[in-house]
Amino acid sequence: MGNTLLLDVGDINADVYWQDGSQGLSYLVDIQGTYSVTARNACGIKGDTILVSFMDIPEVNLGKDSSICKKDSILLDASYPETEFLWYNMSTDSVLLVVGPGNYWVSLKNRCGMNYDTITFGDAFCECEVKFPNAFTPNGDGLNDVFGPETDCGYQHFLLRVYNSWGEMIFESRDSQFLWDGKYKGDNCTKGIYIYTLEYGFNEEIAKQQKGNLMLIR
Repeated sequence: MGNTLLLDVGDINADVYWQDGSQGLSYLVDIQGTYSVTARNACGIKGDTILVSFMDIPEVNLGKDSSICKKDSILLDASYPETEFLWYNMSTDSVLLVVGPGNYWVSLKNRCGMNYDTITFGDAFCECEVKFPNAFTPNGDGLNDVFGPETDCGYQHFLLRVYNSWGEMIFESRDSQFLWDGKYKGDNCTKGIYIYTLEYGFNEEIAKQQKGNLMLIR
């Protein structure tokens, strides 16, 4: 059965007429719209008008599950009139900007009931960017104290080497967490220009190579 609303003028001593000419103390509404009533007796005439709109349980569809890159951001929209919203992170806005893969849900509530939806973004394999600083200052202040590549991806293969201006290799690491601290055999290297090479790979892709110069500043 659809939405209905009973309009009732109460127990009054009068002739009651509704907008369509029907008579009676009550009127059953099953269609949205404007309704009016007029009551007439020996004392005079009075009338009233009401706009009726029906509300349903809120609808929500966040879309189909898919895969995205770690840095990708997507705006999820759960907008629905006269409704309260609650997202997985306790946000109460009708829209939410999410970043990266994950499971995201939203719950909607109004006077008629509740509804919810969930969307899952898998981890897509995306081109990973590797960046190097062009200088570093290994002075122990906690800022730029080590030299190495920066990326948001996890290495499957990693080989970093640093050479001095005479071509002598003074640092090598196969661990992306072990980076050059500006020393060679325990002694501080002098300030100047050095050369680095990086051989790296993500997932099962073929290893890539990168080469460049860096400035050691003291």
